[in-house]
Amino acid sequence: MNFLLINFFLISILLITTFFIFKSTSLIGIVALTGAFTLVCAAIYVNLDAVDVAFTEAAVGSGISTILMVMAVAKLPEGKKKYLSQFISEHPYCCMYCHCFDGHNR
Repeated sequence: MNFLLINFFLISILLITTFFIFKSTSLIGIVALTGAFTLVCAAIYVNLDAVDVAFTEAAVGSGISTILMVMAVAKLPEGKKKYLSQFISEHPYCCMYCHCFDGHNR
């Protein structure tokens, strides 16, 4: 019973985080929320007794990827940051569509 409650709680946190990722217009905010999303995914993997997968998710997903995305956003010129923030606010689901229909067979 505790297993189901913990999974329900973690999945509800994932859904809330996803909602805020799509509603956010700040690039740094989106990067921070995706880092939090991957940490919650790692917690789900730990709850499923897949500790090796959880460790890899935490190291790569939250650690390295977040640092690289923050560095990439920091290197953007101010004009591009404003353009991307405006584009994200006008087309919040564009990234999801691009990811789903990128042509790779999974």
